[in-house]
Amino acid sequence: MEIRFLETFLKVAHTENVSLAAAELDYSQSAVTLHIQQLERTVGVPLFDRLGRGVQLNENGRAFIPHAKAVLQSIQRARHFAHSDVPSGKLRIGCAESIAHTVLPDVLTLFHETYPGVEVVIETEWTPDDMLKALWANELDFMYTFDEPVVGDDLIRAVVVEEPIVFVQKEARSIEAIESLERAPFLLTERGVSYRHALEHALLGYGIRLHPMLEVGDTSLILRLVRRGIGMSFLPMFVVEEALRSGELHEVDTPLDPLSMERQLIYHRQKWVSPAMHAFLQCVDAVEPD
Repeated sequence: MEIRFLETFLKVAHTENVSLAAAELDYSQSAVTLHIQQLERTVGVPLFDRLGRGVQLNENGRAFIPHAKAVLQSIQRARHFAHSDVPSGKLRIGCAESIAHTVLPDVLTLFHETYPGVEVVIETEWTPDDMLKALWANELDFMYTFDEPVVGDDLIRAVVVEEPIVFVQKEARSIEAIESLERAPFLLTERGVSYRHALEHALLGYGIRLHPMLEVGDTSLILRLVRRGIGMSFLPMFVVEEALRSGELHEVDTPLDPLSMERQLIYHRQKWVSPAMHAFLQCVDAVEPD
């Protein structure tokens, strides 16, 4: 069933005149007649009574009008849905837990206030490798991670911010001997987390192995405990900068060379950037410091 047959049917049904319908559609009368005949063959019943030189809708034709209109309306919506510039649908983001607790709240607040029609799903339990696989499988729209540079010909790094990782505790102090770090009361993220791995690797060069008093994947919990004076931690600057600025925590100077990693917002190069994705990128850009 061709779309033009339905359009011709509705025009003839409205005008009840083949000549007038042909003129308004810019078809020949024979083309209009052929369209109606083809449509009647498809639906299997006559739609018009042909009385003399005129045409009139019969009972079948009158019953078919709402179906023809519904089909054309559905096609019209299908033609225009992808061209809508109003973000909608679902946005799926794989995110490092530390970023989800610190960076995303401002972004999501702006995004929700501006684009309330978008459903946002945040996954914080996946490793960077899991997130990369999900990007390839189109199970995520973005991955937002804090790690060594994640690069590849098929990846777009929309945000790349190098962030220092610092030692912090409640009381101001400095550590003169690097060996003292082995005995420090550390509260650390789990083994395998990017910046803990970087710290352990750096300390192994000095023959030092860490024995933390607490391991937990929730950086917000670590931050709360360190604020209470329970031990020392090693966290990204974006996690602790507010506490450092307010004086609740202090950065601990150590002989260890500074360490840093990249905060990266990534999507697949072949992914269609939907209006929702484009809007999210705009909100990230608006919130990110210059």
